Amino acid sequence: MSTATTAGKRGVTFPRLLRSEWLKLQTLRSTWVTLFAGVVVLVVASALIGNHLHDDLVRGAAFTDPEDRDLLTTPLRGFGLTQLVMGVLGVLSITGEYATGTIRATFTAVPTRLPALWAKVLVFAALGFVAMLAASFAAFFLGQSFLGTFGVGIGAPHAVRVIISLAGYLTLVGLLGLGLGCLVRSTAGGIASLVGLLLVAPGILAALGTSWATSVSHYLPLNAGLAMFSDQPPTNGNLGPTAGLITMLAWVAAALAGAAVVITRRDA
Repeated sequence: MSTATTAGKRGVTFPRLLRSEWLKLQTLRSTWVTLFAGVVVLVVASALIGNHLHDDLVRGAAFTDPEDRDLLTTPLRGFGLTQLVMGVLGVLSITGEYATGTIRATFTAVPTRLPALWAKVLVFAALGFVAMLAASFAAFFLGQSFLGTFGVGIGAPHAVRVIISLAGYLTLVGLLGLGLGCLVRSTAGGIASLVGLLLVAPGILAALGTSWATSVSHYLPLNAGLAMFSDQPPTNGNLGPTAGLITMLAWVAAALAGAAVVITRRDA
């Protein structure tokens, strides 16, 4: 029996698509460099924030915002750069194939295209969550160690949920980047869209200073992420953890739904 006949009988199954996407993702040096950078930034930021908070507590410094002295979540708030790293990795995971032209080979093997997209999403989500969960736990323990006697343990109320929620948020940002990258099919455009949504939009709404702008800002990805791993009751219209998770899932679902539409209607 010829090789072509054997391949035809085997077909392109979804498990094989998952294996293919895993091979593509893991064989890129940029994947591991970017993930390592994201982990290091989150962990180092936690240590720096924990050390600074410890010094403030020793001096008895006044905190204008009570959340600034939240011993559980404050050391984890140095996730700003890590969220960008994960978002950029998500963008690159799809736009890199468009740039090199390998997406054509993928779509030739999978003419319906959507299974290839969902396989890429699942592989990225699994790798991203495992990496960010390890980073979040490391950041928690290191940040608390710098707090010294002020620190809290892993058994503190909400501690495990906060850590898992942080990892989940960072993974969802990566998936948001993947969806945006697929929509625009450009690395520069995908990153610009992501940065605009994460960092520019909140600043614009804050500058407007109107009540409707404040209300809308609660549903932006960054504020939804903060709500996801908050351990304080929501105030001033802020979202709670569950509402923050639902909001982030809605953003990612919208981006991936748009990606699913354009990937089946546009030429590769």
